[in-house]
Amino acid sequence: MLFCVHVAGRSHVRQHDRFAELTAGSGVFYEARSAWELLSSGESRSLTLHFSRDLLPLRTAEITEGCARSMDPAAPAMQMLSGYLDRLFDLADDLTASQRLDAGHAAIDLLAMALRDVTPALPGDGGPAHVLLDMMLTHVRDHLADPRLHAEELARRHHVSVRHAQTLFERIGTTPGAYLREQRLLAARAMLSDPRYAGVGISDVGAAVGFLNLRTFERAFRRQFGMTPGGWRREHLHFGPTPGTEPPKTSPG
Repeated sequence: MLFCVHVAGRSHVRQHDRFAELTAGSGVFYEARSAWELLSSGESRSLTLHFSRDLLPLRTAEITEGCARSMDPAAPAMQMLSGYLDRLFDLADDLTASQRLDAGHAAIDLLAMALRDVTPALPGDGGPAHVLLDMMLTHVRDHLADPRLHAEELARRHHVSVRHAQTLFERIGTTPGAYLREQRLLAARAMLSDPRYAGVGISDVGAAVGFLNLRTFERAFRRQFGMTPGGWRREHLHFGPTPGTEPPKTSPG
């Protein structure tokens, strides 16, 4: 993904049959993987943020809908975002690697906020409850390895309150946190029962499903299955994949 804050000159961006005119202070958002065209009349300058689409807490249709729409420089959210990016570009070289990573995530969160001004249809419409719940369940299963995923982050990613997320999960008799923990532990159990992972340490198995602390992983596993991860492996390791299971994804969001 690319997001540009136009600093000087005049430019136009075309994508998805939309045409955005850019003047000083305005912004535009577009997808690098889809055909796009940038036209400048004379000398122009802009600040450009490049990032993976997986980091933006919007669904695919929402991302497409937000592309090639000029963002008003007078909008408060746009002013916050452009001011932040201006300072970030000035100070980035003086930040540590981890600080730059955190600062980049903060910029993407500000961008998601600013995109709400682009079109009312963007993140506000969660759709039918069962569709939104299915999306959240899928998101959990696809991001087990991300240690930052928790109930609050899950709700934020789907643009609902934590209370609303809890109400949705009540439909299947659980809570967001309990479902996430259960899915992580089921994935860990599958790895511990699979000879392909026989050489993977217990702490690494825990980390692969989002538990960065070994003691926390062992306590949660014992509460769920009545024995430690090591005990489960000794008793249940066999020489064929566990029926109906797949190795968990190990790359965060």
